[in-house]
Amino acid sequence: MGSGIYKMVKGARVEMSSREVKQYIMKQNGWTSQQYVKQYDIFKNKLRAYENYERAHGVAQQRQSPTQLLFKEAKAKAREGADYKPSIKLERIRRFTSVSSGKAGQKALQGKRYQARRASLYEEATTKQFKGLIENNATAREIANRIKDPVKREQALADYANKIHAKIDEEGKAQENEAIPFGETFGSGDDIDFDIDEYLD
Repeated sequence: MGSGIYKMVKGARVEMSSREVKQYIMKQNGWTSQQYVKQYDIFKNKLRAYENYERAHGVAQQRQSPTQLLFKEAKAKAREGADYKPSIKLERIRRFTSVSSGKAGQKALQGKRYQARRASLYEEATTKQFKGLIENNATAREIANRIKDPVKREQALADYANKIHAKIDEEGKAQENEAIPFGETFGSGDDIDFDIDEYLD
């Protein structure tokens, strides 16, 4: 079974073996084989906790491959070197608690303290990611103020930003490097039809 990860060999796209992918991740992180197994398990548990949390808040979250995310991160580290900074998504996944998929682990995810920490984590990342949009756009401010669920708030901001960006593209106004994560852009959204109520509890 292949890895689902590809490389270019003499101009042809060739699927990498699972062993090649593992070796690449290990090399970029300076891990031994034992360290890889340990770090992979921790990351996988954090990823599943992140997916379950989003799913519980109404976000259609598909299961992602921990190997593919670790490989993507390793490629970014190789490309950016000392300037590498993890994406907001990866940062968030790593800040989740690594718990097993058993009953005890799942019960821990339902605790009030855990839920409060996750809500705070989302609030912090959302504010950082969409700061410019919220400050400069009345609809984005309304989304940030009215939607209390942290996951739905972020989803609404992402959807709204994408809608603005698509409209700008249609009108031929998009400038190079204007798009910010999730298509965030500044300016008026008065003529953008966006139903906030869909995201309210």
